[in-house]
Amino acid sequence: MIKYNFFRYIFIGVFNTIFGYGITFSLFYFGVIAELSNLIGYSLGILLSYFLNKKYNFKNSNSHSKDFPRFVISMFAAYMLNLVILIIMFRYFTINFYISQVVASIGYILTGFILSKYYAFKER
Repeated sequence: MIKYNFFRYIFIGVFNTIFGYGITFSLFYFGVIAELSNLIGYSLGILLSYFLNKKYNFKNSNSHSKDFPRFVISMFAAYMLNLVILIIMFRYFTINFYISQVVASIGYILTGFILSKYYAFKER
């Protein structure tokens, strides 16, 4: 079951990533600083991800009032890891923003899946 959840999580994540990167990269292109572009893109992406994962991936029947805060906590933890990797790569090593963002996403994806599966959408 984990394998199927992970593949659905990746599929939803690809769709969500296109959405989030579209926002993040557009904002950065129009002059918004990298960290704020990243925050806005991920914040809007989190909302989309929550609804898609709850309904289609984990098929969770818990109330939104219980699951959404857990999901936000999970995604915040994943986001913080993403942000640390982004800052280190972009600010300290001056690696291209777009490349830094893609690499930072790997930590976000793995952390997000584990926390979603075993914490946010765990049947109670």
